[in-house]
Amino acid sequence: MRVLQETGTPFTEAQLQAAFDKVADPSDWRNPISYAVVDRDEVHVTVCAIRHFTAAPIEVKDLQWNDEFMIFSPGYRLGPAGA
Repeated sequence: MRVLQETGTPFTEAQLQAAFDKVADPSDWRNPISYAVVDRDEVHVTVCAIRHFTAAPIEVKDLQWNDEFMIFSPGYRLGPAGA
């Protein structure tokens, strides 16, 4: 896996933005991310995107009854970057 220097992840800025847009609050991206559900194949890029844009901690829970995961994060405003 090649890590891109621009993002520090194996994903491009466009991939990170697309993943972040799926879970971020549309009224204000700095708000907490709560109860965002993503498919198994989207977890890695989503976690990388949240770290990239918010620098906040992330909690991922396996929903176990299917291939979906729930993601929580305090978001930019309540994370270390917004303090």
